[in-house]
Amino acid sequence: PHGQAPEVVPLELAGQLHGRQLSGSPSPSPVPASLTTLGGPVESDSGDAALSPVPGSSDFGAAVAFAGDLDGDGVDDFLVGAPKRSFSSPTVSNGGTVFMCFMEPGGGVREVEELAFAQGEASLDSGYFGSSIAVVSGWGWASPLLFLTGGTGAAGGGLALVSVPVAGSAALSWRIAPSSLNWPGGSVSGNVKLGQAVARLSPSWHPTEGGMVAVGAPKLGYGAVMICQVDASGTIGGGVRLTTATEGLGSVVDSPMSFGAAVASQYHAGVFLLMVGAPDFDRPGLLNQDGAVVLISLNASSLAVITARRFDMNSPKLSGFSQNLNG
Repeated sequence: PHGQAPEVVPLELAGQLHGRQLSGSPSPSPVPASLTTLGGPVESDSGDAALSPVPGSSDFGAAVAFAGDLDGDGVDDFLVGAPKRSFSSPTVSNGGTVFMCFMEPGGGVREVEELAFAQGEASLDSGYFGSSIAVVSGWGWASPLLFLTGGTGAAGGGLALVSVPVAGSAALSWRIAPSSLNWPGGSVSGNVKLGQAVARLSPSWHPTEGGMVAVGAPKLGYGAVMICQVDASGTIGGGVRLTTATEGLGSVVDSPMSFGAAVASQYHAGVFLLMVGAPDFDRPGLLNQDGAVVLISLNASSLAVITARRFDMNSPKLSGFSQNLNG
């Protein structure tokens, strides 16, 4: 109430797990800013004890995302996707997972914890979640870590929101399957790689209204990006499917180029700025898969394309690169 001092919650009440104290306030859009090099770089690889929880043949590293300072030690931590992770009792084959990696000041990984949100989730069988990751809110005593992750499985994949209330725990909040009729333009089927890329477009994630997200489907026709308004319950309330048929994109998405294989975004003054990867783009008359990226500005209200430009080997400043730059 107005005039009443806010309640102060001691940081120690936020909880301690495994000797770590959780950060006392939610991190905003996570920015990797506090890693330092002390006495030379510290490398982490499969032989490190810290990485022993990572199972083999899981495609660890398929996606990465900085998540801010998860444990309050002043060093930013990150998430790593492993979409081929399988579980048993009950069996969930290739459900996928995400690992929480706690960093040391020198850049090494101090500890890894699995966020096994697909464990026991039969609907995620063959989902390949962890193919992409986008953090939507940071971690603190008043707010769990929330992240979006894409699964490229034809039936078991799609888009999911995962909640991590405390260290070492994770729960599937919701999943939007490829077969959902609510996707802009309707459901999709087949191996279109829906979920290979995901990005949060809106500057913040509302507790009930959710936010605007982008989901790539690079094998849907020439490739596509789903721009969706998703509420906190996982319901798509509107959006647009960006394809070669979208007004303003026909001249830049003009061949089977895997448009939507990667997506990065910024928001400024009512405009969504998207950089979209298209690694299978071929120069006219050639079959080299030189690749390209497409820079798109969208009106954040109407989702209409304002500008679109493709950068490929025909661009003067890129033409000197070698061919076959696939990926």
